[in-house]
Amino acid sequence: MTASGDWLSASEARGLLLSVGPAHSQVGAKLYQFAADGLLRTRARLLVINEKDRSTDIELPALLWAQLIAGGLISADWTVGCFSGRRNRNFDESDVIRLVGAQFSKDDLHKAIGGGPSVEEQGMTLTGSERQDMPLVEEMFRLVERAQARSLHDAARQLASQAKGLAEPETKLKRIYTLARKIRISRDQ
Repeated sequence: MTASGDWLSASEARGLLLSVGPAHSQVGAKLYQFAADGLLRTRARLLVINEKDRSTDIELPALLWAQLIAGGLISADWTVGCFSGRRNRNFDESDVIRLVGAQFSKDDLHKAIGGGPSVEEQGMTLTGSERQDMPLVEEMFRLVERAQARSLHDAARQLASQAKGLAEPETKLKRIYTLARKIRISRDQ
């Protein structure tokens, strides 16, 4: 089972979530919560419960992540995707869950964070100023998805003052709106 196509390794999933903004210390908790809420499919090369029940190459149920959150995660190694914790807080050593080689659904994670594939994944090349505007453009998509903006243009209007550069606000608005439309068109193809 390798991280390719529709699945991301734990470190890739963590990196993707870090790229859209949560504080470094909150990234793991966000991924666990997405999985526990059923928003993010996960799988593992190996699942061990109570050191005796073993399953290999298994899709993990949301309930398992909810139990790890409730019981307390003991350790997490994002580099290799190894996690362990208890199913509840009774500290019974026989109630330990271990995951090895955890992977996260790429499509589910993009949906959970309100975006689509990155511009690089779409084969787009950006100018230096477009690259600087990308955080604002991604925020525009989030505002529309969360119904905090009626349209991309409305989102651009809300965020134009934050755009870098010395240009007039109307010019910044047009610049970030045009980039957002370019990305949306590329994602829809």
